[in-house]
Amino acid sequence: MVRLATQRVRGIIGTIGEPHDIRAAIFMSIEPAFWYSDSFVLQEHFNYVRPDARRSTFATDLLAYGRQCADELGIDFVCGVLSTERTEAKCRLYRRVMPKIGEYYQYRPEKKPRNDDLLHLSRTPAANRVAAE
Repeated sequence: MVRLATQRVRGIIGTIGEPHDIRAAIFMSIEPAFWYSDSFVLQEHFNYVRPDARRSTFATDLLAYGRQCADELGIDFVCGVLSTERTEAKCRLYRRVMPKIGEYYQYRPEKKPRNDDLLHLSRTPAANRVAAE
């Protein structure tokens, strides 16, 4: 993914700071809007500000940069918060900058599978059986 941006193929990395002292960064890539669509969006993958720079406007500045890139490309800029830490504060920041278009929800099972168990979809119940319960 990073190669897409460093080679300017389908991605963009914006930074704030000097090359030897990067204080904040945003990573975005051009992706299909939805699996069923022919349109594309500029999708934010991360907007990171170093802890020692978090009382700055860097996060907002990087979102403004994302909007500017979307304007230049003529495609929608899609970003959001998918986190379990300081989630509401991050959501307030994004709501100040752009309109909200949805929400994500996450169910987290108590028992975590071993890595080799992750691809065994045959262990999952049939959808019609679950719906009937």
